[in-house]
Amino acid sequence: MIDAAEQVFSEHGLDAAVDEMARVAGVVTRKLYRRFPTEDALISELVPHILSELFGTGHFGLSAPGGDGLAEVLFATGARQASHRGCISRLWNDDKTRLPKDEYRRMVHRLLADASAHRRIREDVTLTDIDSQWAKRANGGNNSRHHRQQLAAGSWPP
Repeated sequence: MIDAAEQVFSEHGLDAAVDEMARVAGVVTRKLYRRFPTEDALISELVPHILSELFGTGHFGLSAPGGDGLAEVLFATGARQASHRGCISRLWNDDKTRLPKDEYRRMVHRLLADASAHRRIREDVTLTDIDSQWAKRANGGNNSRHHRQQLAAGSWPP
């Protein structure tokens, strides 16, 4: 059911119909409501699922050699956000997932330090700069691959 909700929210945003989620999941609407009595309960279950995927990306990035992990994680996270446009505002603004998000930020901070040490990113780029890019996307900013490449190009050293 979570995968179906993820798909429907991605296609239709947070205003997606519960009936459509049930149809995609192959269950009757009552069953969906038994498991998730409110839409908020469903979204609250989905956000940690997305964060878990981002953690996997972050751990993969931490294992990348030569400071290359940050770029991989930023592009993968941006792509993930683009595919979950319906849930993106909740992803970064949900107080219930504060601890995992804080851990993810610590991962990105380590990746940023590694990229900076290997001169893979301009030394003046900070975690706040990266956070501001996520905030722009969470508030409806452009999240196309081309746009992400342009933003990244301004952060990488000449």
